[in-house]
Amino acid sequence: MKEIENLIKRYENNIKFYAGYPHNLDFDYKELFAALAYPINNYGDPFLLQNPVSSHEYEIEVIKWFLKLYGIDETCGWGYVTTGGTEGILFGIWRAKEFLNKPILYFSDYAHYSVMKSARITSIEYRIIKSSAKGEIDYDDFNKQLVLNRDAIILATLGNTITSAIDDINIIRSICDEKK
Repeated sequence: MKEIENLIKRYENNIKFYAGYPHNLDFDYKELFAALAYPINNYGDPFLLQNPVSSHEYEIEVIKWFLKLYGIDETCGWGYVTTGGTEGILFGIWRAKEFLNKPILYFSDYAHYSVMKSARITSIEYRIIKSSAKGEIDYDDFNKQLVLNRDAIILATLGNTITSAIDDINIIRSICDEKK
């Protein structure tokens, strides 16, 4: 128990000086403490409710919230809540690869580190696009590297971890339309 106490003391001290990767420090999990006594596991499809010791009903509410946010009818959408961005990126790339014919993955050199990791795990061909001084994808470099007559997975960033830059989907779309 002394090890846990020392760990908590270290966290309490160090959080006061925390700088770096942006974490949300404004949370309070005390209401969930009782639930942590159980082996909660949300494996599988949340819509099938396969595990009676899960929080799938809450996971479904999160999914519905995002479907509504993006204007998608909840009967037409599916998803699951990941443990973080890395798993979400890996799943998205894997699913896209499954539906496309030998696609090429395009992403900027400022994209999250897990994009490259996911490309390697899925053995997908990829192109790394330069970033602009603002941190957005370099649209001229993207235009140069975009290969005609090949399926593409384009990973645009919405607030990358280095500069918080947002890639402009409209510009990316117009480049793709011009290449048709």
